[in-house]
Amino acid sequence: MKQEDSHSNLSNLSTAKALGFDAVSYPIPPHANSLWYSLGGLTLGLIVWAIVTGIILSQYYAPQSDLAWDSVFAISADIPWLSIVRGVHYWSATLAVALVIVHLARVVWTLALRYPRGINFIVGLLLLGVLINLYFTGTVLKWDQEGYEALQHFKAVNDLLGPLTYPVSEELTLTNEMLQRVVTWHISILPLILLFLLGLHLFYIRHHGISTPPELEGKPQPKVPFYTHAIKLGGLSLLSLGVLIILGTYFPPVLLNRAVEGIEATKPPLPFLVFYQLENWMGAMGILVGSAIMVVFLLAFLAVANLPSLKEELRIKLTRLLLVVGLLLWLFFTVWGALSPPASHLGM
Repeated sequence: MKQEDSHSNLSNLSTAKALGFDAVSYPIPPHANSLWYSLGGLTLGLIVWAIVTGIILSQYYAPQSDLAWDSVFAISADIPWLSIVRGVHYWSATLAVALVIVHLARVVWTLALRYPRGINFIVGLLLLGVLINLYFTGTVLKWDQEGYEALQHFKAVNDLLGPLTYPVSEELTLTNEMLQRVVTWHISILPLILLFLLGLHLFYIRHHGISTPPELEGKPQPKVPFYTHAIKLGGLSLLSLGVLIILGTYFPPVLLNRAVEGIEATKPPLPFLVFYQLENWMGAMGILVGSAIMVVFLLAFLAVANLPSLKEELRIKLTRLLLVVGLLLWLFFTVWGALSPPASHLGM
């Protein structure tokens, strides 16, 4: 009997190895199972729901400027279940951007960007940039007044940068209108970049291991298998789908009136409101200035956290202080932008 049990155990182990289950049994520290350390995985789940719903919506969307708004209106008003799919798509994208910002703040606060993890912090910043661009292009695709004006702001920034933006300018090709190219970025180019960066991000997490916050360094921690973390993330992702369906049903995304050329009557969506007051002061240049300030702050986190000339305790305090200052500035300008009345920045 014991010999049969031994053969059975060996067979089970061989099956698990063949299916790759042994790859998720490696040990991780118990704090990795906390919600604080699960934000990145939960963001990944939201990205999955955005991709799935996006594939469905792409079957009904018409990527021409004279048909785009009508197709989105039909999706929103004429087909109830498809309206919910659009709502899930919108909220999964919105919450993914919000959660990745909170996740980034957690990484900075726990000093998880110190050597050798600085490279993965940079990959994470690139992921944030791709997600924001996906959000932007998704806004344009509606081709309502908000989407039309978003594209005009994009063109204005391109004009300021000159030849550097030629690959994404209207002058690149005259065979496709700009909206059709934005569709291509949204459903193929940006998602491919996103998937590559996600794979690289996950590889570095596995390669470097889960970081330990400064408060727990040097303290003994029992290890737990990674699959317990994966199971928890799977449950959270399913729970998030239920929340997304509720939000998509009872708080559907707004579709404004059909775009009217030559006017500027809307304010940017939430992720871009931080630049709105800067636009009031400097026009389209405010978007470039605000973006540059953000990049400087994000790279400053990395630089301060890895300064060899500072004592560890001082590095921790300065990095966290810089994070708090950056978050307060971001919140201040976002609220200011939300409370500011609509204004014309492009002279339309």
